[in-house]
Amino acid sequence: MKLINCPVCGTRVSADIESCPECGFEIKEYLGDNGPSEKGADFRRRRLPSLIAAPAVAASVVMLLFFFFLPFKAPTMDHRADAADEGGEGNETDGSEDSGAGNGDDGDDGSVLGNGADGDADSVSVNGPDRGDDVRKDNDGDKNEASPVGVYNGNDNGMLVLHANGYAYYYCSQPEFTELECPWTYSDETVSIEFSKMHCTVTARKIDKDFSELIFKADSLNWNTEVFTRMNLDPDEYINRYIAAYDPAVTILRDGSMRFELNGIYFTIPKMYQDREDEFDEREDALLFLDTNSDFDYVSALLFYRRKNYNEINGRKIYEEINQDLAVNFIGSFLNNPAAVSAGECSVAGYPGQSFDISGNFNNGFRATYGAPCSGKLYIIPNGDANLFVFMIQSDGRGLDASGIYEEIIAGAE
Repeated sequence: MKLINCPVCGTRVSADIESCPECGFEIKEYLGDNGPSEKGADFRRRRLPSLIAAPAVAASVVMLLFFFFLPFKAPTMDHRADAADEGGEGNETDGSEDSGAGNGDDGDDGSVLGNGADGDADSVSVNGPDRGDDVRKDNDGDKNEASPVGVYNGNDNGMLVLHANGYAYYYCSQPEFTELECPWTYSDETVSIEFSKMHCTVTARKIDKDFSELIFKADSLNWNTEVFTRMNLDPDEYINRYIAAYDPAVTILRDGSMRFELNGIYFTIPKMYQDREDEFDEREDALLFLDTNSDFDYVSALLFYRRKNYNEINGRKIYEEINQDLAVNFIGSFLNNPAAVSAGECSVAGYPGQSFDISGNFNNGFRATYGAPCSGKLYIIPNGDANLFVFMIQSDGRGLDASGIYEEIIAGAE
């Protein structure tokens, strides 16, 4: 049975109850269709998958089969002592509010720390980028209205920071859904947050004068209604913490994007992608990132894979030729009906290579989208005695199709 706090009196009640037995507040009417229903519970199981990857060898290609969705037990958040009994193992956020150092490459803005901007928790201003002064009044014209700026504890083991810099910071009990620097606004007594990983905007209307509790809803399967209770914590101190990725080679940057190095090239991955817990975390030759949206049953995958590019025969190195056959052979590990068409020469961080437009149908490694048509890009970049394969694939008919995001990732490599 799902329990929530009554928005008026704070009594712990069932989310399915008609009204609060203590104060009479209409719980069911308030939660509405987006409340914690059976549909929401079913989706929660869909939203919390883990991935396991199993390598195999076929022909001259190391076949990396992935996207096998298994049940996942949410890891414990260090700031939630009462969640210890529910959490599993995983990468926890550092509980030290003084932790100032990330593992960025040179300690600059690539570190994982929060924004550090001065944020007055008593201010009603939300001055985000291009947002201007968003001060609101109560109906009686009182400009001294309390601000929603603060730190909130969610009943689904998440933590939420609404910062005066115009960004929200969501620390999910599953690190892959943690999202930093999400634009938020407060207008007409409603708080709105734009999430990129969950592809939705969540909203919560003001319940009381002090914003002691906010109930965030969204018209999306990617978000479950969650009740957040305000805590007596400073937003600046809370976001000033190190956030670890599952893969030790990955650094989570200040804005939530991710950075890593493979085969001498540094890549930055947009924050809509997730670094999930998988067997690639134990490998030094491959990294996998996913972007999913349950509203439209689509997936986008980024696989970066380094492989020796020669065979040694009688003491001589015979290097493999980069051509259409090599491309089709590689993507055939992941796609049925694989097709690759040369898109010409490319340059990645100054290294010359070949690019291919690829297409096919997801094979049975993509259990959730098996058989669905897909397309994307493949880059093959030789560097010394290894080839770097950059495999970028997505379900057809989704928003990224025309966005050029794959090209932006390649262009940003250094």
